Amino acid sequence: MSEITAILIIFSTDQNYRKSLTKFFLAKADLARVKKSSELQNWLTENQGSAAAIASKNDISKKLQNLLKNNLKDSIENSSRSGSKDVNQLDLATTFNYYLGSYPQVDSVVFVANDQILFHLDNKSASGNLPNSINIDISDRANDNGKGYLNFQNDQPIISFANPIFDESGNRIGKLLVNSKLERFSKIIDNAAIANVETDNNLFDSYLVGKFPDNRFFVIKNSLEIRNDATFIDNIAINQGFADTKNTARYRSHTGVNVFGSYGKFKDLGIVVLSEVAEKTALASGDRNIGNMFVIANGIVLIMTAICYLLIRYQMQLVVEVADVAAAIVKGDLDVKFPTGGKDEIGTLAIALNHLLAKFKYIEQSYLTSDSSQGKSLDVHTHILNKYIDITSEGFILLDQNGLIIDLNANFAEILSISITEAIGGSYIDILPTEISALVDDLVKRSPNQLSYEQVQQIKFCPPYDQPYLINISTITNQENHQNSDKDQYELLAIIITAHIDDNATSLNLQNHSISPNQSLLISSKYREEITQKLRIPMTSLLGFLKVTQQKLETSILPKIIAADDKTKRSVQQVSQNLEVMISEGMLIAKAIGEVLQEHHQGRDAKSSSGSKVVSIAQLLKRFHSEALNLCHQKNCQLVFSDFVDTAITQPSEHNIVEDLLYVLHNLLYRLLLTANYGNIIFNARLINQRLVITIARVNLALSTGQVNLLMDKLYTAIAANKTTRKNNQVAQGSGLTKIQNILEKYGGTTALEILESNRESHQFYVLTLPIASN
Repeated sequence: MSEITAILIIFSTDQNYRKSLTKFFLAKADLARVKKSSELQNWLTENQGSAAAIASKNDISKKLQNLLKNNLKDSIENSSRSGSKDVNQLDLATTFNYYLGSYPQVDSVVFVANDQILFHLDNKSASGNLPNSINIDISDRANDNGKGYLNFQNDQPIISFANPIFDESGNRIGKLLVNSKLERFSKIIDNAAIANVETDNNLFDSYLVGKFPDNRFFVIKNSLEIRNDATFIDNIAINQGFADTKNTARYRSHTGVNVFGSYGKFKDLGIVVLSEVAEKTALASGDRNIGNMFVIANGIVLIMTAICYLLIRYQMQLVVEVADVAAAIVKGDLDVKFPTGGKDEIGTLAIALNHLLAKFKYIEQSYLTSDSSQGKSLDVHTHILNKYIDITSEGFILLDQNGLIIDLNANFAEILSISITEAIGGSYIDILPTEISALVDDLVKRSPNQLSYEQVQQIKFCPPYDQPYLINISTITNQENHQNSDKDQYELLAIIITAHIDDNATSLNLQNHSISPNQSLLISSKYREEITQKLRIPMTSLLGFLKVTQQKLETSILPKIIAADDKTKRSVQQVSQNLEVMISEGMLIAKAIGEVLQEHHQGRDAKSSSGSKVVSIAQLLKRFHSEALNLCHQKNCQLVFSDFVDTAITQPSEHNIVEDLLYVLHNLLYRLLLTANYGNIIFNARLINQRLVITIARVNLALSTGQVNLLMDKLYTAIAANKTTRKNNQVAQGSGLTKIQNILEKYGGTTALEILESNRESHQFYVLTLPIASN
């Protein structure tokens, strides 16, 4: 409890400290932005003075007037004096270069008159550049007042200072644009380290964001960067800055990092100034402090826990000794004694336990000396019973008084098509068919006065795709003696269920089981052929013996009998007539048997000649998917179903693969759902080596999707390389797969149970393979 309190205190302290840090860094960010805006304003003022000084030079003003006059004359005389114009350009460039040497922050100068560029010079040119060699905005938006404004020269942002040029009469003849160098413009931000504005150790980043006329963005920090992506277009701080909104807040910067920042518009240039610090960096000290506090708090709690443990250990030493003695008794050591040194309730309890231990030891020794032969006899009887269960040809199940399956032999496992390992320990309600579990349920729920010494119930049961069985359900009881009761009462100890083939059955009960009509016809057809063959041979022999007997009577015996009286004559005549009737009727029966066999062979040949059809597996799996979802939902289990395989399987005319395969899949799914609360059901189907491979399994809930996929890939790789544990398509006795194997063999398929290891746990995969149709 103390540790939880300490954690809550630390958490509350951390939250308050983070709020304080947030306010602190937001204030520092605003201070950095204001300071940077002030420095930028000072720089503009300084460069404005430099631009005005250059424009006010008399020799520059006179030479610009001459350039304008010559330009007008050239226009009138159709450029007949272009040579003098070049001379003026060169002379003007020489004069500008002389002055520009004193102003290194100037990038270029442009003389504009009559809305035309008449002269352009940058610091890289020794002579004036051609007017059309520059792309710059020369509009009068600055009103020639000498103030700096944002301009663009050759797709690069610059700061232009527009100064008017006058002639001798004081008339305005044009303007001179003095443009600041781009290197100086970006250096303003580079030198804007917040260490210079007395904030925390270079934690802040300041930069400028502006817009081109075509709405592209440019960022000036250490260098110029042109951007036009969504991180700028949708950035809240930048958009609010251009909307002339000043604010300090926590937001996501254009680089995708959460920051504490301040932003505002620098109106003179129409750009946004931002100062930001990464949230992670700002709160780093808080994280370190909270980490240290957690370590200290945990240390204090551990020390307090150790002290409390030592105190309790000291006080409860007698209890610990009693527990040690109890552990020794559990291990079979009856010579130990409980400590009786305490004078409290525990000491009194120890004395009583010693008396009880002594009596128990006396009873054990008496039993071992007098009943050792009975113990050996019990072991022998148990061994005989287990041996009988294993070798008997009948199906055998042993239930306890609560209906839990204690033992099950392989024969009954195959009858129910369920694995022994999956059935043992399960409830009869989940394992046994409804008609059998109803009888068991009646016995389990009976009260002691409703039970008799031995009760036996019998029921006929016909599993799907199998022959009829007689099921015997008998109880094992123990008589209870009650002095106040006149009626005998019995305690239910166990229930035994046996199953053996019903020899008297002449037909299969196919109505209550999911067997297709084709399967029913196939079974009855085989049964008819088998019975007919068994009748034909003895009937032929009987006719032969009857004819031989008639011949012997007529040739050897009857002539020798002396017909003394009429009674003897009538008897002889009666015997002869009876023989003739028996021979006549026998021939009719033999003829009927032959006709039945002929019809059977003709029908079989007709079915064989009718060919086979192709069945879509995708449709079959979709049907199973919908039914499996309902079953899994009832068991609160998740079903992971793979994509449906678009392939087909050849179905012989005398079979129904849809019903057969659905029975197989439902049987395997039901097995897995018996313990579905321990994992999820996965179903997968793939095509490998021209065969359809279907896997259904239960996996641990702790396995991730990636681990399950690795298991599946491992299994399918082994199947493709024929390195699985299947041997000669044989299934283990008692696995409950024999009936499923027989069904799949009709279509050239196989079944197997594969075991894969993952995270020190075994996972069972039922694997079904079927050949696909050739086309």
